[in-house]
Amino acid sequence: ILETFTDLVPELKNPSESQVKSFLRLLARKSTPKGHELCPCGSRKKLRGCHEQFVSRLRSCVDPRHAALDLKEAFGTRSK
Repeated sequence: ILETFTDLVPELKNPSESQVKSFLRLLARKSTPKGHELCPCGSRKKLRGCHEQFVSRLRSCVDPRHAALDLKEAFGTRSK
């Protein structure tokens, strides 16, 4: 799962496990992320000024249910 995610996100050079976990949590949500939320990359910037287009592109090709399953499998956690 970690390798696949790393391949999906070439924008993030060697993402850490915490970054992968944050992105998967965002992808697993049923609601669309808002631009004022913090970016899951860990930059402490708002999503709209960081990886908003990237997250939008990922959400268009990753089903939230699959992201939730991957999150649980890789980290033993559920999305919130």
